[in-house]
Amino acid sequence: MPNYEGIGTAVPRRLALQASASSCHLWDLDSRGFGDIWTMTKAEYESAPESTWISYRLFRHPLILLGLGPVFTFLMRFRLPSRMAKRKARVNIVVANLLIAAIIVSA
Repeated sequence: MPNYEGIGTAVPRRLALQASASSCHLWDLDSRGFGDIWTMTKAEYESAPESTWISYRLFRHPLILLGLGPVFTFLMRFRLPSRMAKRKARVNIVVANLLIAAIIVSA
């Protein structure tokens, strides 16, 4: 049975479960996981090439991090299946997208 909680929450169930399971690693930069905000230690930042720290600074800018980031995440990233997704996950994503489109059209 597919899980369609993501229709109302805009977050796929697998990511919500990962987030709750990985909260015990909060602030532990040695165990970074999928979906974490890109954070560099001072040593990493200082040893990174110029192109990396410029992109890091742009990424960490409040307009990007709090403005464009959530828009991209909820409207694009969660609505498109990844290349690594199995067939069942792809079908669930397509069905969820169709249900969201039906709700928007009927409103």
